[in-house]
Amino acid sequence: MIHLNSLKDYLIEKSNTEHDNAIADEIRSLIKAGYGSKRAKKLLDTLDINPKDVIKVIHKSGKNERRSLSPKPKNVGHIVADIILVVRTPNGNKTYPISIKDPAGSTFGNFGIAGSFDLDENKQVIISPHSSDQFLKAMGISKKKMQRGLQKYIDKGIEPVKGTVNTDIDKNPQFDIKILRKFLMAGYGYGYWYAREWTNNEWEIRDLRTFKKLKEYVGIPKVEFVSYPGETKQTHAMIHTSNDHKYNVDIRNSKGGDIPKEIKIRITTS
Repeated sequence: MIHLNSLKDYLIEKSNTEHDNAIADEIRSLIKAGYGSKRAKKLLDTLDINPKDVIKVIHKSGKNERRSLSPKPKNVGHIVADIILVVRTPNGNKTYPISIKDPAGSTFGNFGIAGSFDLDENKQVIISPHSSDQFLKAMGISKKKMQRGLQKYIDKGIEPVKGTVNTDIDKNPQFDIKILRKFLMAGYGYGYWYAREWTNNEWEIRDLRTFKKLKEYVGIPKVEFVSYPGETKQTHAMIHTSNDHKYNVDIRNSKGGDIPKEIKIRITTS
């Protein structure tokens, strides 16, 4: 799951995936019949919600939402909540905005960086200021090293064997803990319950309703290494956090070109 202001610099929150559609239907069936889907029951149990107390299941409909990212975490519950439960409690009705994560999904965000690098008429790599520069700097990534590596790769004119690892690796990048943490926090936002389904009807449920809870969840980040282009055309970084979260960061061109056009961040276990 970073203020990148070019045309494609957005995190897209998909509404109405088959996964959250199914879960919304299963919750409705559960509260109506009192029995049914094990994963729906496990979700409500983990949230400490009795199905009998659920008054309403609100499932968003409509187009995908676009969120620009910045190092300023915001309340995004109204945007990212796939399902909203209205629950009867002794203290009145309580609302649970829930962001449902598919177990097969690992994407944290895709951000465009078109224009940050380009080729001139002599096939020389040039760099330009870009709104993604603050994020790269926060990770300790040098655009000049990227430029040199891309030029080396282009001049060699070869396609490396699949699986080749870049040899130009910075094992001690000068990253900015404070700013990087804010970028990660902004990628999640707050104001909702984070619910990722795993196997065997198990859920990872996180209370991200407040800024404080979000900060605790993200933890303290560390950039383990940055590998630059040279033998490959991709820049790669690995972020680990004090809470055992891991993020793969790839700066690449998904269309097959040499000049990177996007940053893709994936949540990973390795």
